[in-house]
Amino acid sequence: MKIAIIAPPWRKLPSHDYTGIETVISDLSEKLAETEHKVILFAPDGSTSLSEVIHYPPDTSEINWKKADKNSRYYLKNIIAKYACAQAMNLGADIIHNFTLAGEFENPVPSLHTVYGPPDEGTVKICEDIAQFAGNYFAALSNRQRVLFNDISSDITFVDTVYKSINTDKIQWEKNKEDYFLFIGHKDQKQSLELARRVSNTAGKRLVAVIQGTKKQLFNEEIKPWLDHKTLNFNLQFTEDLPQEARYDLYRKAKGTFYINQWEEPFGMEMLESLACGTPVITLSKGASPEVIENGKTGFLVETE
Repeated sequence: MKIAIIAPPWRKLPSHDYTGIETVISDLSEKLAETEHKVILFAPDGSTSLSEVIHYPPDTSEINWKKADKNSRYYLKNIIAKYACAQAMNLGADIIHNFTLAGEFENPVPSLHTVYGPPDEGTVKICEDIAQFAGNYFAALSNRQRVLFNDISSDITFVDTVYKSINTDKIQWEKNKEDYFLFIGHKDQKQSLELARRVSNTAGKRLVAVIQGTKKQLFNEEIKPWLDHKTLNFNLQFTEDLPQEARYDLYRKAKGTFYINQWEEPFGMEMLESLACGTPVITLSKGASPEVIENGKTGFLVETE
């Protein structure tokens, strides 16, 4: 079988300083390349893989995706995904695995679309548009995500749930832990950070917190004023992107990881990374957490602070 995999256009693969869809796609293409199947990976310029890689046109790598507005991002992504779909068809692909929710949906090649993110209005509308054309199928990241999407629209037919995975060959497991809890979040998760701070203070334990995607200007304007009003009893690190090995090192040494999902998170890659390092996860019983964490064995599922 000839399998075409279409990756989003904003980060080259593999991505060593970011965890998420890029990591999943890289690992998937590598493992499939070890089978008898022929794999073609469509990815940004500079991407590498054991499978055959077809790069997006060079000028697309010069697009500043972070600064582009939402409509521009989708328009440009759609053009690039259409290019990949056309190339896949011309190369005789038997199936297209599309991770972009964009591209050419009316084509003779069966297409599997892995859905990332929550069922917001825009994502549901895109999935409904795709579902109008025969030969398009959907895979969910968790059973909870499927339920939430289908509560809004019965037109989105999921063929199965395929959980995110992680390549444990690249991760060292550590038995001996240091006396701190870890929180890894993003710049828009101050509420979750505050909850982690309160819990660790109540437990009398040190909290190591890493806030990713944070530029110096944002830190000075939004986060520092927030911190100035807190009683700090934790180490705090701000970074635009935390390198993979540094992230794993923090997971390995931590006594436990706080995964504070205050909304219906479709999955949560941080939980897998922590478990792969031998570190249990303490998480609110929301979203996909009950599907990932076995309460009392691989972590703790709780209902309230």
